[in-house]
Amino acid sequence: MIDQLHDFYKNLIEFNFVRRDLQAQESMVLWARVMTIVSAIGSVGVLISLWFSRRAVQVAMAAGRDQTRAYVEASGCDIAYAGKMRTPTANGDNEGFYLRLSVENFGATPATWFKVSGSAFVRKYREDGYDDHMTVSMSDEATWQSVFPGHPKTLAFTQAEGAELIHWAARNDTDESLRCILVAKGKVSYGTIHGDTRHADFSFLQDGYRIANHIRERRQRRFADNRNELPPVEPLKMGFSPQKIAE
Repeated sequence: MIDQLHDFYKNLIEFNFVRRDLQAQESMVLWARVMTIVSAIGSVGVLISLWFSRRAVQVAMAAGRDQTRAYVEASGCDIAYAGKMRTPTANGDNEGFYLRLSVENFGATPATWFKVSGSAFVRKYREDGYDDHMTVSMSDEATWQSVFPGHPKTLAFTQAEGAELIHWAARNDTDESLRCILVAKGKVSYGTIHGDTRHADFSFLQDGYRIANHIRERRQRRFADNRNELPPVEPLKMGFSPQKIAE
């Protein structure tokens, strides 16, 4: 009887030892899993932190480039006069009017090059729409070397064809109803010191009635001043278009 009790007690002790050992192993496995999950979360956090740091550096570099790059655009357009033409237009007009475009850099550094592409035309409105007439190219085949901040450049376009276009607009608008407008539109492409290429659209317009008045004023001034003492008539500026001119 005593031997049986001794064996039972011995077996009970061994069972408790095995059970505690199993519980300890289970706890170690659970703790290892927890540490693995925590380590994975930490790694993801490090990757996210690195991504945000890289993004912040990229934004700072882009902001630095934007602050130091060139900003070139067409700052103005006008109708100028260059004297009588040797060959009159198809309608007999020999007054050499032409379009001038001013290009200016409003940035902090020079543009390494720039080029102008566009066109000028007369848009005549009717009750149910409009028609475009006499499209003249304003694209400059030359690529200019540079344009520095504070030093605008003025480009002249198509004196012969431009004169015909300007006179046509003046003849086809006899009142202030804006039935006929002269449009100059296009874009200025340029390069920055950072090696990228940028573009800036432009759109200018002037109505034919004001162009006709400008031509009339120049003629009256010429006939009234035989001794060239009157001041010259200033070029007629074209206004910025309040909205993009449809094709």
